Parts: sequence; C-alpha cells; structure tokens
Amino acid sequence: MEKFLCDLQEMFMNSKFCERIRYLRKFRNLTIKQAADKCITTEKCWSDWENGKAIPRKRNRRIIASVLNVSEEIIFGTPKVYAF
Repeated sequence: MEKFLCDLQEMFMNSKFCERIRYLRKFRNLTIKQAADKCITTEKCWSDWENGKAIPRKRNRRIIASVLNVSEEIIFGTPKVYAF
C-alpha cells in the first residue's frame, strides 16, 4: 500500500495543473457543471482549464482551489512530498 501511495503522489506531483484540476474534481465527485457553478463560471471555461486550453487568472486560482478544497499550491505550485 505504501508503494502505491508513493507512486500515486509522484504521478500527481509530475502532472500539469490541468490534470490536477481534473483529478481533484473527480476525487471530490463533482461534474464539470457542478464545479463550474460553484466557481461561478461556465462549463466551457472549466473544461478549458481542465484540458489546458486556458490558464486560470490569479483570482480564479484561489476560487478553483477553494471549490476543490485544497490549497492553491497543490494545484498550481509544487506540492510537498509526504512520507507514508
């Protein structure tokens, strides 16, 4: 189990912000529509963020992190490595 968690963490840390947004949205069991509604934006805009077609502005980054219930650094920065 420890090996699995380490591999999962490494995969997450090496992914792009758009892949992190998609993973966290699915982990929180939200549809694109639900996430977009909570973020007060359109489904198209959220989809563009998830697919890397658009980069969220600074103020939107805080809102996205809040909707996904994580810190902004986890999505857009370099997350810390945790020992399991």
